[in-house]
Amino acid sequence: MFKKSLLVVILILQGCSVYLAADGKESPNIQSFHEGMSRFQVESVLGAPTSYKKLQDDASQAIYEFEVGNEPNSGRAALWLGVNAIFLFTTLPELVLTPYELNKGEIKRIKVNYNSDEVVTKLEI
Repeated sequence: MFKKSLLVVILILQGCSVYLAADGKESPNIQSFHEGMSRFQVESVLGAPTSYKKLQDDASQAIYEFEVGNEPNSGRAALWLGVNAIFLFTTLPELVLTPYELNKGEIKRIKVNYNSDEVVTKLEI
């Protein structure tokens, strides 16, 4: 039973780095954000805020998190597939490549203040 479980785990891990390299997430273009944008426009790019609070005069503040530096890369995925092929699809390359892929990207935060009409009045990146 243990040998079968170990074999299943090895097979699952086999293509992780290739999948992770090909499956990244595009970084949002936050340079295009500006005062006067609607909350809908901001959230269509960044998604729902991680925190939201009401301020004075019916204003509000939202904090959004997003990832940069983890874009999908088919070239890197093909390279990792080639490395796996060179090592005859053993798990050895995955011990290095998968942690590398898991640590790509950086989480950034942006703080956005909205007025009572849900229009951006202040951005802090």
